[in-house]
Amino acid sequence: MYYTEGRLKDAKGLYKKAIEIQKKKYGDNYAGLAVSFNNLAGVYKTEGQLKEAEGLYKEAIEIQKKKYGDNYADLAVSFNNLALVYKTEGRLKEAEGLIKEAIEIQKKK
Repeated sequence: MYYTEGRLKDAKGLYKKAIEIQKKKYGDNYAGLAVSFNNLAGVYKTEGQLKEAEGLYKEAIEIQKKKYGDNYADLAVSFNNLALVYKTEGRLKEAEGLIKEAIEIQKKK
């Protein structure tokens, strides 16, 4: 809700707290962390902090691949999110590769 309202500082604080709680309770490979990483990365991307967003999207992808394999539907979402960061940075070849991977996953659904 805070993110939607543009209250990025408040949203970022809550996402960070959620990540802290999830890591403490479930460990660093908890599947739910991928969602929290994607959410926090979205705030960073909106703020223009692309390196921070990139790192979190990559962490989300790593967790999703470990937990569910290379054809997990939500992995396509994470690929798309990271591709948007790359596009914003002008890294179009890397963005294109991720979009193609996302499409392949979606075709298998």
